[in-house]
Amino acid sequence: MPETPETHRLDTDALALALAPADERAERARALRATAEAMGVWPASIRPVYDALAERRIAPLTVPAMNLRGLTYPVARAAWRAALKLEAAPLLFELAPVEATIGDQPLAEYGAMVLAAAAREGHRGPVFLQADHVEVADDTPASRERARALCSEAWDAGFRQIDIDAAALTKDEGEPEARLAANAAATAELAAFVHTLDPEVVVGGEVGEIGGANTTVEELRTFLDGVRAQLGSGPGRLGKVSVQTGTRHGGVVMADGRIGVMDVDFAAAAELARVATDEYGLPGIVQHGASTLTVEQWARLPAAGVHEVHLAAGIQNVVMDDAAMPAALTARMRAALAQPMARAEHGPDDAEREDLSDEQLWIENRWHAWGVFKADLWTLPEPVLASLGESAQGWFERAFAALGIAGRVEDVARLWPPAR
Repeated sequence: MPETPETHRLDTDALALALAPADERAERARALRATAEAMGVWPASIRPVYDALAERRIAPLTVPAMNLRGLTYPVARAAWRAALKLEAAPLLFELAPVEATIGDQPLAEYGAMVLAAAAREGHRGPVFLQADHVEVADDTPASRERARALCSEAWDAGFRQIDIDAAALTKDEGEPEARLAANAAATAELAAFVHTLDPEVVVGGEVGEIGGANTTVEELRTFLDGVRAQLGSGPGRLGKVSVQTGTRHGGVVMADGRIGVMDVDFAAAAELARVATDEYGLPGIVQHGASTLTVEQWARLPAAGVHEVHLAAGIQNVVMDDAAMPAALTARMRAALAQPMARAEHGPDDAEREDLSDEQLWIENRWHAWGVFKADLWTLPEPVLASLGESAQGWFERAFAALGIAGRVEDVARLWPPAR
């Protein structure tokens, strides 16, 4: 989109927000969001799309749910450029609370950046923001209260999709009903709370840990029955469900840093999606940990009933590995992050960390760089930022085409009234 006084203001205000002291960010985020909304974009619920998929009123597609852990404004601009070029829709932009903390970008900042990027590139209409992995870490009132606080924070920031992750409450042994009872109860409790804030928010649940054993149909039914017993099946129902079919957060990283191929069970995904849609009225299933799948694997997701796929590490990799990234900055980041640190996503494979090579440790730890080196990254020279944006745009274009959302703008637009 050509530069105008409005777009120049978005650019300068986004940079100022990213570099502002912590006590100034909330007000700056509100101002940036207001500017973007005045240009014709707004936070919205994706419920009409998911209802249409559940009712098979539109052809299958897989919505990319993209975690932008840093440089959110320029990377989101690249995603919007790719979408506008391909007439692709819909897009989901998501962030987990742990990513917000480690990346030093509160949810309000993230939401404002995505809205501003949409307005900057010429998108007009709804923008879908999602709080990813709002975790219930243990079965205590304090853990639930923290999750409720995060849900409220996300809603205030414009997030109209919230994924509850109570998978840590799933027990390792026993029959499915006993193993999944606490997970289902916590998910239902938080979904009910979210719908007191806004009944149109799409709330998701997670059957089990990503990276663990594949989800069975019995487990899916048990979890959804447990949630439904408490929530019912009306407008406040659970809107989607995440399962495991062979992926893992971060993908498979070889000792030399190359990304390996994950073994996804597409037949299992298709059967889980069929049950979710035919028996529970859901749009299909959600798959996490899929950003390092091959393009060919991405292209199989829509037909397998995967209506939403979470993409994080692949986006991070394409930006961090761009040839234009200054070698001196990369060396500083590697040196600062060359010891065991908190993982981006916790799961059953944590024990594998003991024998990581230097390259594997760097790839696992570099999500911390978005926060530790935030100022360095946001003040990279314009030619470097332009190269990172071009690489990211190419990655998004390949993903959007494979996921079946290219050329779907009109399909999605028909689901909303012509004006806000």
